[in-house]
Amino acid sequence: MISSDSDHTMSVISTGDIKGVGIAVGPGSSASVKLSQPAMPADLTTELDKFIRLLERYQNEMPDAPSVRESAMEVQSEIGRPSPRWAIVRTLVAGIKASVANVAALTEAINNIQILVGHTAK
Repeated sequence: MISSDSDHTMSVISTGDIKGVGIAVGPGSSASVKLSQPAMPADLTTELDKFIRLLERYQNEMPDAPSVRESAMEVQSEIGRPSPRWAIVRTLVAGIKASVANVAALTEAINNIQILVGHTAK
């Protein structure tokens, strides 16, 4: 607070480089903010659903199809969360990619998912 020579008091508020939502300044001030999580891009959920369907079709071409399916279901569950843990999603997708490397259709599908995760993940 800075005082002037007269009886008036002047307040100085400096926000610098603060960036935020719902900032309230002053006595009795309040702010209310309702943040919503953006919906998961339809492309990502569509590609994941497509991958899971393809996985069923090519399951006999992989020795560890059940674990790949389980990982794909974990990815699906994680991206359905209000705040997906993108590091977990990326790790799961990378593991799936390594497991399906010998099946071209699955490799293409998981590559598409990996690209979309890269564009979506924050």
